[in-house]
Amino acid sequence: MTPNLPIVGFDYETPLISEVVPHPHPVCLSLCGGADSLHIRDAFKAAAGAEYWESEKVDLQADEWAIVVRGELGKLLFEMRQDAIWVAHNLCYEYGVTCENLVGWETLPDWVSGNFRDTMVREQLWAIAHGCMGKFTFEHRLRRKDFIGPYSLADIVQARFNVDLSADKKDPTSWRLRYHELIGVSIPRWPIKALAYSAMDSVWTRRAFLNQQNSDTLTQQGSIVQDDATHLIWDELRQTSAALCLEVIRSSGCSVDAERVDLYAGEIREVAAKAATIAQEGGWVKTTGCRGCQGKGRVGDVPNLRDCEMCDGGRDPNVREKPKSWSNTDTSVLKAWVDLAYDGDPPKTAKGGVSTSTDTLQYSGHPLLVEYAKGKAATAALTRQVPLLERAARVGKVRPWFIFLVRSGRTACRSPNMQNPDSRGYFRSCFTANPGNVVVSIDYSTLEMFSWAQNCLELYGVSTMAEWLNAGLDVHSVFGRHVLKTFYSEDITLEEYMVRLKAKEERVVKCRKFAKVPIFGCPGMLQKPATLVDYALGMGVELSLYEAEQLIRLWNEVLLESREWLDDLKSRAPGWDTPWSMRQPVSHRIRGGCSSSSGANSYFQGRAADFCKEVMYKLLYACLVDKSSPLFGCSIWNFVHDEFMFEGPADTAHIWVPAAQEIMLSCTNRYFPDVDKHMRTEATVSVRWDKAADLHVLPNGKYLPWEFSDKQRGGPSGETLPMDWLTSCPEYIIEHLKETT
Repeated sequence: MTPNLPIVGFDYETPLISEVVPHPHPVCLSLCGGADSLHIRDAFKAAAGAEYWESEKVDLQADEWAIVVRGELGKLLFEMRQDAIWVAHNLCYEYGVTCENLVGWETLPDWVSGNFRDTMVREQLWAIAHGCMGKFTFEHRLRRKDFIGPYSLADIVQARFNVDLSADKKDPTSWRLRYHELIGVSIPRWPIKALAYSAMDSVWTRRAFLNQQNSDTLTQQGSIVQDDATHLIWDELRQTSAALCLEVIRSSGCSVDAERVDLYAGEIREVAAKAATIAQEGGWVKTTGCRGCQGKGRVGDVPNLRDCEMCDGGRDPNVREKPKSWSNTDTSVLKAWVDLAYDGDPPKTAKGGVSTSTDTLQYSGHPLLVEYAKGKAATAALTRQVPLLERAARVGKVRPWFIFLVRSGRTACRSPNMQNPDSRGYFRSCFTANPGNVVVSIDYSTLEMFSWAQNCLELYGVSTMAEWLNAGLDVHSVFGRHVLKTFYSEDITLEEYMVRLKAKEERVVKCRKFAKVPIFGCPGMLQKPATLVDYALGMGVELSLYEAEQLIRLWNEVLLESREWLDDLKSRAPGWDTPWSMRQPVSHRIRGGCSSSSGANSYFQGRAADFCKEVMYKLLYACLVDKSSPLFGCSIWNFVHDEFMFEGPADTAHIWVPAAQEIMLSCTNRYFPDVDKHMRTEATVSVRWDKAADLHVLPNGKYLPWEFSDKQRGGPSGETLPMDWLTSCPEYIIEHLKETT
């Protein structure tokens, strides 16, 4: 990329997005540049003919120009991509609009070449480097606590220029929400406010980029500018690439089975209703004579105390009287139950009171409190997950929102959260392959352990974990053997352990599960037994305090690098008042404001996340661009940290799945040069998303979807598959069923 290219900000205005149309056709395109980019302005004016507006009546600086043209001219922007650095805020959306409507998704490589830049990506990197983004932090420029991002354009303008754009952004009559009214209207006839709003978005985007590249604002214990000539921030292109790839994944979406959504919703309502009954019987929720619910404490079948409090016979909320009585929670009674469950020593809040959080209730061991905790989670799912899935079922697809970067370097997901899916029975099964296709999950085996081992080798020159990985051993079984010796006084060889594990001996299987807790938890500085107990419960493993203490001791004794790791990280951040900054290996991304635990997590989670983001681009390149790849035409519809979920033809899955696995292992040497020899991936093939799915290979080499592995349609659980899938069932599956029944 030529460093002295002009900088041009751009922004589309579109109709509102929806589940059906995630990237509407652009209504207009605005651009802003400086004196060095007048040739670009003239090119767009010439292409627009009379259909443009040059913003002479908005507040521009002396060397700035801005122009508004028809949305279709975004194709010209793409054709001129080598002539400037094109800057957008939330580039992934502009990318989706351009690709879906104008140039096609196969143009992905052009968007990650460095000529397209994103002010949101740059601000996120800056904020993480300065430790002012995330939970338990304070964004001093915005005066917000626990700000986790991503940054809106208004946020950046407020932070960097102290100019408040929020009023116009939040105004329900703002043109931001009304550009659908101007479809088909000649641009010279548009209201000045509509034109000015569009123009100023591109103006502020360009100004923000120029401000961001000021080296004084990009310094935190060393410059985070990668190249002073191009003003590329450390890791900027990788994160931009990840944001664009996640937009492709969101656009692909996954088919939703309406019948299974109904089953999931019914399941959740049942749990929530049971919890509401328990709460009333326990006495911490009292229900009296609300006229809306007739004293039942619920409206219909759904516990919804807010509706119960406010319904008042369904009258207009603007004219109705407030009910004289309604359901309410008596926290003193609930705290008494918690105190009893914890034998007088319950978990406390930050202010010293008895905690009644969902975690406290869930881990109390008291059956009533545990059921109530499940009900609280179910009620949250009723208000968040279920409506999303029901809307998705109506349009046939779900398209979650991905956040491309959080403090650790990982991604996040919402609406719905597909990276931390509801573990209750029917949630995953709501997502199903289209007829003739299969859902394929491919993930890395213990990826974070490879990352941790590589870090320890680079930092300290020693790693027992690396020795295990380089020997091709199952690290959970190796450590599980030590657990067996400690807890049951059985000192056996690893070979004997593996034989007994294969036979599914209960004691050996239990020790392997126990081994996973310190292996994954202790590198994150979990060194207190009570903390490890809570962490284990999140993994579905119940530990006593004694067992947790012994597992921590074992981890410290067996792994030579453990003491070096703990001492090093503790010395960098000995207390909450001494945060430090760490620079991520390979990507050089900086995270500021680290505690010892968050810094530790960033080291191994961040390295693994950077690796997966690079792999993600390679996989999507094969799916969208490389016509010679067996993956071409397949799609990725979900990304779960170290797991990629694909959809593609069932008949050729035995060809494209190994091709995907090969790509996923293609750049291991760059990130894990000393431990990559035995890295491997594991694949499952099914019709529905299912955690229990497996890989079944037929004698002819083709993959049999997991649901047919017990030789009956509907799968091991006896549940039927979608009828449209069964009616177009691939021939090789039908032949297999004939041969085996």
